[in-house]
Amino acid sequence: MRQSCWLSALALVTLLAGCATTGGPAGQPAGTEKKSADRPAPAEPVPLNLAKQRHSRFARLKSWRIEGRLGIQQGNEGFSTEMVWRQNGRNFDIQLTDPLGREVARLSGNDKGVQMKTMDGKQARAKRAEDLLEKQLGWSFPVQSLFYWVKGTPDPNYLVWFQEYDDLGRLVSLKQNHWNLKISRYQNLGDEFIPRLIRMTRDGLKVKLLIRNWE
Repeated sequence: MRQSCWLSALALVTLLAGCATTGGPAGQPAGTEKKSADRPAPAEPVPLNLAKQRHSRFARLKSWRIEGRLGIQQGNEGFSTEMVWRQNGRNFDIQLTDPLGREVARLSGNDKGVQMKTMDGKQARAKRAEDLLEKQLGWSFPVQSLFYWVKGTPDPNYLVWFQEYDDLGRLVSLKQNHWNLKISRYQNLGDEFIPRLIRMTRDGLKVKLLIRNWE
């Protein structure tokens, strides 16, 4: 009888253990639960370990030149523009051109302030690039977070609500800074992989960035 009760209890414990998830308590994002000091932390999945190593390497990448196409869709309206993004440390210069090669807008600055010059010669300044784009063009994309997202890493300045990686530790899905991010393609950059196609959605706004060339 005692042996039967013991086996039943063991089966119950095993069943409960099999139902455990990596998320925290209700209402608490996954990965934020406190770890007990009297037991070792559980081993992290292999893709997450690879992702952390990758994030550490790409943290050093702070200068680049990107050529690509930016697509914007808001409601029934949509358009696309060619984009050249030059990054030098914290300073950026983003040039947007139409299909004829004419400069539609030029956005430059850093995390302390930005300025924009449009096709009609008007100039404006603001604290945040997103606010300036919205005011001058009527649409926006997350410039400051894209500094990290174009490298396939989360923005360390914002809470991560969800993240997903492939078997190589490459970011494929992210919820952060009120945006839903999907990276569906990667391309080679030397011995590394860098995003090629990034899709971002927020409040009915859809943004697609196709990166054709990295330098």
